[in-house]
Amino acid sequence: MNRRSLSAESLSPLQVPITTNTNLSLKSKSYDRWAVICLIIATLNIMHALWVLIAPEHWYHNLPAGVPEFGPINVHFIRDLGCVFLLHGVGLVFAAFNVSYRLPLFTMNTAFYVLHMFVHVHEVVSGRIRMDETTITFTEIQPLLYRFHKLTHLTLNVRGSAENLANGYLWETSSTIIRLRTFHFIIEFDHHPLIDQSELVDEIFRSFSTPFWLDIKKWYIFITTHGIYTISCYDEQAFILPTFPPLSTSPDYKWFYSKTKRIKLDNNILLKNLNKFYNLERLDLSDEHLLSSIDNINQFIHLRHLVIHKNISNKILGDMLLHNPHINHLTISQNNFNQLFPFKTIRYLHIQNTIKIKNRTQIKQISKIFPSIRRLFIHVSSMRLIYQIINGFQHLDNGVFECQEKIQFMLPEWLKGNTRLKHNTCSFTWRREQNKFLLWINDSIEPSVPSNNDIEDSSNVIEEQRSDKCSLQ
Repeated sequence: MNRRSLSAESLSPLQVPITTNTNLSLKSKSYDRWAVICLIIATLNIMHALWVLIAPEHWYHNLPAGVPEFGPINVHFIRDLGCVFLLHGVGLVFAAFNVSYRLPLFTMNTAFYVLHMFVHVHEVVSGRIRMDETTITFTEIQPLLYRFHKLTHLTLNVRGSAENLANGYLWETSSTIIRLRTFHFIIEFDHHPLIDQSELVDEIFRSFSTPFWLDIKKWYIFITTHGIYTISCYDEQAFILPTFPPLSTSPDYKWFYSKTKRIKLDNNILLKNLNKFYNLERLDLSDEHLLSSIDNINQFIHLRHLVIHKNISNKILGDMLLHNPHINHLTISQNNFNQLFPFKTIRYLHIQNTIKIKNRTQIKQISKIFPSIRRLFIHVSSMRLIYQIINGFQHLDNGVFECQEKIQFMLPEWLKGNTRLKHNTCSFTWRREQNKFLLWINDSIEPSVPSNNDIEDSSNVIEEQRSDKCSLQ
């Protein structure tokens, strides 16, 4: 057989169609399977995008993820997110019928969800979001510590029994703990077991008072009725009794007096140690007699928030605010401000729910005494008073209005038609609850001032950039 006949035989139609049909059959099955997957995911993305784009407010309030917990509604930002989901959906539809584009489009879609997952993980680890309360034992923690045996920095936030977790002897037997340079932990107990259990408290104290904790590592802890903590994890925003510092293994209590930011005083508390809290930012008083008992309140140069739970004479309140211009947040239980001068330093005003504003005269009086209010929490007897408050407080950025009657017709059109929000320089977002109306105003003429809570929230975010650091909750 010559070369020409072999060539003709090799190109025989009996061989080529068999191979070609087999390949086409395999490709068809693979194409159909991945096409269906792409179309299913695309449908979910497009349906989600349409929900976000058409009804952003409904999406904001009804998404199971609890979006309102992260801040006020921003319709523009929500619709931007809807556009992202719409692009992902359209891209996957295109990928379902174009094999050559399938891999990059599917990879981009998957990468988006993976990165979105890491955002949620970071918020859980950093403490911004708390997972459901679950208990854990030291035996369950040990394998995890063993796997991360090269750690040098560890932050631990767990919940369990005092007998099991609050044992310093157990912790110092772990090789991972021994190699750590820094160790911060919060161990919370179930059902406050340390109440009237002095023997257990003494046992816990002794277990964390060994040379390993005090001399080698210098990791000092303090004990409360509901948990034990390293002093680095002391909650600066917790209300404390100023004459009773917690039981601690620290050689002194300088950390306690320097870290405490909030104190709540009542008639049963002695004031002799109050002057030691030089970083005090918030002071809660039950009545004006305690205020007059403080020797020199001007010593608290960091004091920003004053809370008075009962009615106070205008003379004492006026002298207090006049001699402490650094106070910008006031919580009071009164609505009569006669004989008071205007205080422009007050930016945040909270009138407690025992007081209800009933007429326009009271609104005019409050806006005259506190002309620079940016955040207001107030109770009104009628919804009609809300737009009068918005017009009366020209610098208002955020308002929380509680009303005796159920809020029904508070709509954007109603606000624009009856308040200063009708101007083009103002934009606003709002949220309506049962008998509460929340309002956020963005005035382009007056730049907004960040609140103390916003600053605290941003500072509480833990950014761990080194691979040898770990934060577990």
